[in-house]
Amino acid sequence: MKTYSKTQLEELAKEKFKQYPKADALYATSNGQFFLMENRAQLYAKGKNLSVVKIDNPGTASQDLPEGNAKDVIKAVESIEDPKTLEAWLKSEQDGDDRKTVKAAIEERINELNQ
Repeated sequence: MKTYSKTQLEELAKEKFKQYPKADALYATSNGQFFLMENRAQLYAKGKNLSVVKIDNPGTASQDLPEGNAKDVIKAVESIEDPKTLEAWLKSEQDGDDRKTVKAAIEERINELNQ
């Protein structure tokens, strides 16, 4: 039986989130099965000695701008799929630290998503 690392499961989850864009998270078993409900994943994994990984949907991220240095915030910006979230983050950045690099990254990501 093929097993996947957490990083591999996160990559596979990107396609699943396209099927379920409103899901806040998916639960993946180490053999590559995905579930919307944690208990279903746990039940499936229990009988097969598999681990379960929770993978948050980057498209349903919090409206709050993440804290941290500019590099960390820019990395978070790149994972967001919702322009409204990015617009809220841009306003927060303008009202807060007002970092040019962060604002430019947010504006660039908004433009990418609106194309």
